[in-house]
Amino acid sequence: MTLAVLIDFYRVRFNQSPTQANDLMDVLTWCYLSEFVSPNDYKRLLKELEQRGAYKPYCNEEPYPREKHIS
Repeated sequence: MTLAVLIDFYRVRFNQSPTQANDLMDVLTWCYLSEFVSPNDYKRLLKELEQRGAYKPYCNEEPYPREKHIS
C-alpha cells in the first residue's frame, strides 16, 4: 500500500479529504488491525506519517489510581 492509496481509501470511507496526518494514522492502524496492510507496509507508512507530523497520543497517567494500602 502507498500513501496515495491510503489517502484515497480515507476519501472513499469518510467522503472527505484528511485534514491532518493523524487522520491517516488512525485509518492506517485500522487497516493494519483488519489485516488489509502488511506489517512491513504498516511500519513504512507509519514512519512516513510521523515524518509528516503525525503522532500517537500517549497517556502517562494510570487509568485508575492505585489503592492505598493501610498498614
